[in-house]
Amino acid sequence: MKTNYVLIISGQFQYGVASNFLQELAIELGRLNYEVLWFPLSAEQSHEQHLLHLYNLIANKNIKFIFGINGLGLDYVSCLDALNQLPCFSWLLDHPVHHYQRFAAHKTWLKLLCVDQSHVNWLTRLGFDAEQFLHATKVRSLAPRPATDVGILFPASYFDETAQISALHAAHPKLLELLMDPAVDSLPTLLSVLRFGEKGGVLEADANTLNFLRLADLFLRGRNRNQLVHDFAEAGIQLAIAGRGWNEVGASSHLILRSMTWQELKQLFSRSQFVLHDHPGFSAGLHERLLTSLAAGTAVLTRHNSFLEQQFSPAEGVYGFHQASELLQLGLDEHKPEQIAQSEALLRHSWSCRANQLLQLVGKEHSDSAELVMR
Repeated sequence: MKTNYVLIISGQFQYGVASNFLQELAIELGRLNYEVLWFPLSAEQSHEQHLLHLYNLIANKNIKFIFGINGLGLDYVSCLDALNQLPCFSWLLDHPVHHYQRFAAHKTWLKLLCVDQSHVNWLTRLGFDAEQFLHATKVRSLAPRPATDVGILFPASYFDETAQISALHAAHPKLLELLMDPAVDSLPTLLSVLRFGEKGGVLEADANTLNFLRLADLFLRGRNRNQLVHDFAEAGIQLAIAGRGWNEVGASSHLILRSMTWQELKQLFSRSQFVLHDHPGFSAGLHERLLTSLAAGTAVLTRHNSFLEQQFSPAEGVYGFHQASELLQLGLDEHKPEQIAQSEALLRHSWSCRANQLLQLVGKEHSDSAELVMR
């Protein structure tokens, strides 16, 4: 019986937590009888060296599909005839504008997987083949939790949104005014106002516009994050903030922790009563911090979000609020860690579920290809 292989593009270009995602997905694919071929990208290797490595790696292998993150490695895969006819998936862990120039040239054969439905909608309007593929987490029996010695953990670094203003002005001075409107609170909202990608829309996906949108996303995230910290201080609710830069900006009413690795943060989730989640423009999607907190049995506080409220109830560990002061009135001490970590809602977002979803997409791509050949 032939071994089925999946080629996974990995490498040092991906931010730390992404490597963890690939490892977890690879484990689940292995349980579904797929063997992983790892194609690591390295800044120390030339284009030719990468291609030679890839050519030797795939020789005589029955590769069924290709999987990568954030558009990385597509230029290598597309060069080889043995690969560029296979189903190829790139999972975009952030808004597509941040990686657009990596995947734009591969529109005809690439399937883009998105962590938010608004990302799917935007890419579809631009003519890409895109589908929702939400973040996931490892779901298992809850180990004995350490003593809770952190109240409300906020895992986020400080970002000075005003530092982006001069660059935003240089990219598109007329559009900068839009960002000053409090109603424009996320990149999807800005794109909707601009009708970007729609017929009669005001912008095209040129390099200057993409640069403006990337900067605008950072600006809006920074503004929202800083406002959230301010609102909790105004409500008299102390946060334990784990991230860079807060000591320099005088967030003195909060407890400032050091910046931590992803592995350290996961341990801190288990020691926290709550994790405050600031969804970075994912109004119709999930984020790894939220899911990992729930898997640790720790409840999550987040601004009201209809998508999240459809996915998780307060009994399943997600509490929504409009104003930070509302939290003072809620009975937040009643949640049960074991119930949160083993909820049916969380099980729907396990790596096992994602691996099965991916193989369903692979099957569909192979079926569509066979249908085209028959015509």
